[in-house]
Amino acid sequence: MLLATPGLPQYRDEISSEFRAPFIDGFIAAMPRSMEDRSIHPYRELLERDQGCSRLCRLLNLSSIDDYTLFATVWHFVHGPEHDLGQYFLQQRCSPHYIQLYKEVQEGDKPLSKIERDEKDYFRNTGLRNTVAKKLTLVSGWKTQYTVNHPPSLRKDMFVASPKLWKWVLQFMQDWEDMP
Repeated sequence: MLLATPGLPQYRDEISSEFRAPFIDGFIAAMPRSMEDRSIHPYRELLERDQGCSRLCRLLNLSSIDDYTLFATVWHFVHGPEHDLGQYFLQQRCSPHYIQLYKEVQEGDKPLSKIERDEKDYFRNTGLRNTVAKKLTLVSGWKTQYTVNHPPSLRKDMFVASPKLWKWVLQFMQDWEDMP
């Protein structure tokens, strides 16, 4: 991770490809001349494949609005593209351990009547926002019912809320409010 190319202009930004090669060349050129070529080669390789490390740093800094993409890059860096991240999540969600955790978390939930009252209070005079929230919950399929005798019924694809989705939702809400 120490060899990750620094971001410009902010540390959490990714460096553009036009600056990556000069950074690597400068890093290698700054290495002591006493190092043999075979010792330098691994450093160059790591620097050229640093996207996984830089995205891991950004993910661990918790300063991104696109954690899934960062995590997916790190996942593919570690496991390779032949291991599907979505399939892994689905398998984990179907595991007995996850189902038990889900039940434990549900025990700490507020009663449904309290949640509905809180939602009503929060969304008072903002019916559009309430509608958007309910539709996103429905589409995500996250609120899955686990029962004792039946395996969970889960989406077969993953719902990922990308920055594009949020921009679209905000634009739609703005357009809705601007309508005569």
